[in-house]
Amino acid sequence: EALRIVDEASAYGIDTQEAEEMLQACITASDMEEYEQCRFIVSELRKWLEQERRYAAIKTADVVKRTRKMLEKGSAPEDYQAVKRSLMNAAKYYEKMGDFASMGEVYELMGKLDALAGDPSASRSSYQRAVNVYFRTGDLEKVARLIMEIMKEIELKEEAIYEVQDAFLIYRDGRLLAHSTKRLRPEADSQILGGMLIAIQNFMEDSLADPSLKSLSELRYGDTRIVIQQGEYLTLAMVISGDVPDALWDRMKKMVEDIESRYERVLSRWDGDLDKLWGVRKAFNEFMQQI
Repeated sequence: EALRIVDEASAYGIDTQEAEEMLQACITASDMEEYEQCRFIVSELRKWLEQERRYAAIKTADVVKRTRKMLEKGSAPEDYQAVKRSLMNAAKYYEKMGDFASMGEVYELMGKLDALAGDPSASRSSYQRAVNVYFRTGDLEKVARLIMEIMKEIELKEEAIYEVQDAFLIYRDGRLLAHSTKRLRPEADSQILGGMLIAIQNFMEDSLADPSLKSLSELRYGDTRIVIQQGEYLTLAMVISGDVPDALWDRMKKMVEDIESRYERVLSRWDGDLDKLWGVRKAFNEFMQQI
């Protein structure tokens, strides 16, 4: 029930950090057979969700308004990633409410924000999302305008374009926690994906035996380039085409560090139950939506 409540909040684009902490407390209480405490936490989660849903529309509109003002300054804010996460939540909210015109506008704002932050690949991806939404609503004028915007980004900064084809989040013992792909038919490439995962797992095993390998951040699988960021508990591996900008390396490193810091307690004693790593997998999926 606690998981369902947090999932519902996430679907509405509500910031679930506070709820995730309560969820982890509920999981811990359940493991210790403190069921009354767990039921109390679930009750508090219900109250929290009711309150957050009541103010979701106001908070979402405020995020959009503040982002417009930021973009008028002509430079990316210092808390660029935090602003982008807020916009992703706003897009989720508008999708849940069926307001696709506002959803498309949010993705446009994300595209402009990414461009100001010097990440043309992320900008192109955000604009493409906006195109898909506007096409869905039949607003072909906006579709045409954004396609021109995408082409302009590619022409201006073609050398910086890259694409993340696949990403794997792996626990330190080699178990796969989450996988994200942009392949049109991932089931047809299952053998290739399985081979890449094995190559990454072998690399992790070798780095345990030879600590000097931890300084390596890239390996080749045939003609494929796989970039790797290792932490204490987690390894993030991405299958990349094109040149990898320094900004992506920095984001990978920060993503692993942030997740390990936030979920250190559960990661350090993880027993294999994926439900206990719900927050870890959610953070990974949100990160991939921003790439």
